[in-house]
Amino acid sequence: MPSAARGGFAPRPGSTNGWWRIRERLSWRKDQARQAMKNIQIIDGADNCLYEIYAVTDEDFAVIFPDGTDVEFVEDFVSRVGEERAAEISDAMWARRVEKKQVSGIHGTLFYELKRKSAYYPTKKEAEAIALRQ
Repeated sequence: MPSAARGGFAPRPGSTNGWWRIRERLSWRKDQARQAMKNIQIIDGADNCLYEIYAVTDEDFAVIFPDGTDVEFVEDFVSRVGEERAAEISDAMWARRVEKKQVSGIHGTLFYELKRKSAYYPTKKEAEAIALRQ
């Protein structure tokens, strides 16, 4: 049992709550590691867009963002994979909202109702976006 003097976690004498919390966190990490996830930011055309973040599996990410891209427009995604497959992936994604405070990286951006912005992302890679000149 590690001691507090050595920098370990020492629960209050007679208490097991501290160890339970650590075990719970470690098992959560193992579950996350079993199924690698990537975070996608959703930007829609609403004036009150929340720029929410959702997690998807690596496999679904590769379907949404093929060939190393990291920007996609929902119209192109649906056109490429079909409505049924797009709905399957979207339904799974909507069930995995990630609080922004817990996000460790944003791996892609999915635009809804903003096809007009595709002119700024001709390669669908954020790093190669065309800046608006004034």
